[in-house]
Amino acid sequence: MSNKRITVSIVLLLLVIFLPYYFYLPAILVAVIIILFFWEAIVLGFLVDILYGSGIYYSLIALGILVATLPLRRFIRYA
Repeated sequence: MSNKRITVSIVLLLLVIFLPYYFYLPAILVAVIIILFFWEAIVLGFLVDILYGSGIYYSLIALGILVATLPLRRFIRYA
């Protein structure tokens, strides 16, 4: 991992833990758009759901949907 990814991950983790959602959600969205294959956002999503949501059940469903749509995303990108 590059130092940039580690730094962004740590900053976003601190934002998720200490700031309200209207600060960290746009920051995570910008990181996903700017950084290629920013899979750390999924881990941050799990953390947000565990801390403030209804539990890990819906996060696992979202992860399953994401994994199921990866081949479709690859097809759309090259089409």
